[in-house]
This record gives sequence, structure tokens and C-alpha cells, in this order.
Amino acid sequence: MKKVMTDGVHLNVHESSKFKTTAMTVDFVEPLDHRKFAARAMVAEMMENYSQKYNSKLKVARRLSELFGADFGTNVFKIGNRSVLRVVMSFVNNDFTLDNSDVLDEVLAFLAEMIFHPNQVGHQYVDDQFQIQRDNLVQYLNSLSDDRRYYALKRTRELYFYGQPNYSESVIGSPQQVMSLKNQDVLNELKNILANDEIHISILGRLSPKQIEDVQHHLAFSPRPDLSSKIRPELGQSSEQSKVETIKGEQSKFDLAFDFPILIGDRNYFSAIVMNALLGGTQQSLMFHNIREKHSLAYYISSSYNSTLGYVAIESGINADDAEEVEALIHQQIALIKAQKYDDQRFLDVKSSLVDGYDSKFDSQRRTLNGDFVNELYGVDLSVDQWIQKIRAVTKDDLSKVASMMKLKTRFLLKGTNNG
Repeated sequence: MKKVMTDGVHLNVHESSKFKTTAMTVDFVEPLDHRKFAARAMVAEMMENYSQKYNSKLKVARRLSELFGADFGTNVFKIGNRSVLRVVMSFVNNDFTLDNSDVLDEVLAFLAEMIFHPNQVGHQYVDDQFQIQRDNLVQYLNSLSDDRRYYALKRTRELYFYGQPNYSESVIGSPQQVMSLKNQDVLNELKNILANDEIHISILGRLSPKQIEDVQHHLAFSPRPDLSSKIRPELGQSSEQSKVETIKGEQSKFDLAFDFPILIGDRNYFSAIVMNALLGGTQQSLMFHNIREKHSLAYYISSSYNSTLGYVAIESGINADDAEEVEALIHQQIALIKAQKYDDQRFLDVKSSLVDGYDSKFDSQRRTLNGDFVNELYGVDLSVDQWIQKIRAVTKDDLSKVASMMKLKTRFLLKGTNNG
């Protein structure tokens, strides 16, 4: 059931009796603005941990325990040209409480408290709490650079989107940006989010008409602009970028990024999904078989297709001396797809793997709700059977066509100094 609660506020109830819990998300959506990334991340941190009524982490945890062990959290992410702050909550269904309590009503009251009533003094958050969360976020951001695979992919993204900070910069901001945040400015950003962001409330479970009314009562947002029809990004063109950096260690990271101008909902979208899976998105892929297994030139190698921005990223762990040969083999696998020189059984296995993976996502409430949210933003309305049918209908000719649309844009080598 889909309903517009008021202008710019959307409710989607996905009826299901499959789980013993009900899951819900509240997504605050605005156009990407890199100048706000750090502030929105801090809003999420403060919202998850404190409110006026539950003014300590202990009180939040205690209340969640009283709600039969409910789960609550926040996160931020990008999708297309949108910045999203997500509030997530899951809780036991009434049938599984001792007295059939109306858990949803209490959960909604808790959510409203955490969203609408920040723990503030005057015009800012309680300062010691703000500083604790800011320091924690800075520490987390600093720790990410220790993950070399993450760092390599981050640098690849920065090079690929050179000169486009909305897409190149982390949605959490940088350590320097977070440390420079002023308490009052972050609280003002919360007020801006509550007043202006497009909102999508998604619920997976069984709700009565009365409970749907309760959602609208507790989460009573004011009208705001509806942005859904403007989701597709308008990306500028930049030249090919290459970069080499050095690190201490044996293993090097070698990442490539290709233009692949096919987005969700486009005519070739399902062909693009299968093409990426055949190239490097599954263990049946050509890169895994030929580069990792046959030639033993990669500790790991895979591809991922970003269908909201239209590019394919290839990640690999290699010896630096092999970078040129690995890149040549990657291009060779793309050429095999263009020329349709791969066996039919591998093609069928890849499509079967995609179908199995799609089926399994409905075993996860959060993955199901996220799929509902993405489909709503992009105006996609396909049943499970329709999605599977479209994957199975993809032909080798289709893959040849979309593989020809790939264009190398970025290469990044994080070179281990103990080799090469």
C-alpha cells in the first residue's frame, strides 16, 4: 500500500507475514550538496544516541530493551544525485509478546521522540555529548584509511569524479570537515532536514488501518517539495585519470573505473546487470576464472555496477609488477563479452546466480525495504517474477551491445613498496 501523507511525505506499507518482526525506515532525502555531508552525518549520530526524554545512551538502550529488544539506528548514504539520512527500526510483532501489546504505537512514540526532540540546551545540542560524537566520528573516519581496499576504491572514486565534489567526496565528510563543525550549525541542519527534506516512510509487516493512522499521527511531518521526479544525475565530463601511490606492504591494490552510461529503468538496464555479473560480479565471472584462477594474477578481483551513476568499478589485489598484464587481461575479458566468446553454460550460470541472489534478498527485511525505497525513487514497479523474467530474457547479443558502451576513465594503483 502506497500513500502520500502530505506533499513530499510518502508512506509505503509492504504487507508481509513472513517475519516475526516488523521493520521500518524513515528516509530524509535532499539533493546532493557536499557542503552538508559532514553536518548530516553528525545529525544522524546525535539522533541515534540522544533525545530530550532519553538524554543518555543508557536511557536509549534501556527503552529499546523495554520495547522487547527493538533495534534502532541511523546512517547516511548517497543514491544518484540524492543524499539520504536513514532512520531504521525493527521490533517484535504483537503476536509474539506475552500480552499482545501494541508495540507499534510505543515504537512510533519512541521514533517521534528521537527524531523531533533533540537533546538541546538553548540553540545547540548538549555540548559534551556533541563533542563525544564528533570525536567518535573523526576517529572512525581516520580508521578507514587503514583499510587499504577501502582507500583504493575511495581514491578511484575521487579520480573518476574529479572536479565533482558532490560525487567524489565521502557522504560522511572528511575528518577535517567533521572537526570544524559547530554545534549550533548541526542543530540548524536538523531543523532544515525536518522542514525541507523529502521523506519516505517504509514499513515491512502487517498493519491494520488503525495502525496506519497511528503512523501518520506520530510522524506528522509538514508539507514540503516533492523531489522524486528529478532523481537522475547530470554528470559533467572529465578526462581520463591515472594515479600511482605507494604503501608499505606486499600486496598492491589496482582499481579501474569505466563509464557505463546505463541507469536504473533504462532500456538496457537488465543487460547491464548481467554483463557486470559475467565480467566480475559473481564467482562464475570471466575475470574471476581467467585472471584469478587460470593466470593466478590476483589475490582477489571483482567488478561492481553503480546503476544510479552509470559506471563500473573493478577492484583487484595484485603484485605491482603485474599491473600492466592484469589491465590487459581485464580488457581482454570485456572483448570476449563483446565478441560473445564465452560458453553458454557460464552465461546461464551467471543468470541463475543473479536470480538466486535476488530471491534471497527477500529473506532480509532491510534489503527488501531498501529495494522498495530505490524502486519508488526511480519509478520502477516490477514484481519478483517480472524481474526474474527480464534477467532470463537477456541474450548474448544484448551483452555484446552494452559491453561496447564501456569506456575506461580511471586507473589507480596503490603500490606495495615491498614488490615492484
